[in-house]
Amino acid sequence: MFQRPVHFALLLFALLALACSVPEPATETEPGGAPPRLASMSPALTEMLFSMGLGAQVVGVTRYCQLPAGEQRPLLGDAISVSAEAILAVEPDLLLIQSDAARFEPVEQLDPELQVEHFSIETLADISSALRRAATLAGQPALGEQAAQDFEAGLQAVRRRVAQQAPPSVLFVTGSDKPGTAGQGTFIHELIELAGGTNAAASYEGWATLNLEYALAAQPEVLLCWTVPDVAQQDLARWQALEDLPAARSGRVHVVTEPSWTLPTPGLLLHAQQLAAMLHPAAQGGAGG
Repeated sequence: MFQRPVHFALLLFALLALACSVPEPATETEPGGAPPRLASMSPALTEMLFSMGLGAQVVGVTRYCQLPAGEQRPLLGDAISVSAEAILAVEPDLLLIQSDAARFEPVEQLDPELQVEHFSIETLADISSALRRAATLAGQPALGEQAAQDFEAGLQAVRRRVAQQAPPSVLFVTGSDKPGTAGQGTFIHELIELAGGTNAAASYEGWATLNLEYALAAQPEVLLCWTVPDVAQQDLARWQALEDLPAARSGRVHVVTEPSWTLPTPGLLLHAQQLAAMLHPAAQGGAGG
């Protein structure tokens, strides 16, 4: 049944969040001084910067970054295929990355004055920290503080809404052919718990390949499948066909296709609300997922 390969290019959005970071202090832009020019090699950081109104300072992005309507920026490759020539051509002051810093050593060698900033964004708390730090690096710390507070307040509102509900077991999967899942230490794990569920893949650490036998043994009451649009219906049908899954028997298999589900940004607040509605429709005024 699970034979056809599924294209997971968009899953790179989630895998880009696996690098370590060492925060660097930064100060506000001096009055009358030019704001720093930012090159973002992270779809998550790009989205954060634009969401905080700092898009004008972004001078280059990766080919995986999704910009607001009407916005265009030079493409600088991606975190795997680093183009030093393209990066230096946009003359950034700061290079914001999530991936392996070693990939950017040639860029640093060509321009020793370029400041490379590493971010690690794995959890919901990391998102708040990244908002604050990115805005500070851009010279606008107040914007980051406000964005982080709004994000945190929104998450707490979701948590309170489902606090009295019995938590169903939830399995998050990517696709149906060689599916992946999110265990402890990921923002998906935290999102499931915040929305009033328990993660059926909690025995895993980080992002992992899911064993189908494990999925059947976990007996999830709700299954949330993230996939790409062109195979969404096929993936839905494959999971629904597994009658040994409680989620399939009860019709609680949900398929989502927005890349933002696997991107650690403030956009996860919307998905926390959607997931809470999937898990506890009665607590949302009857709105399902």
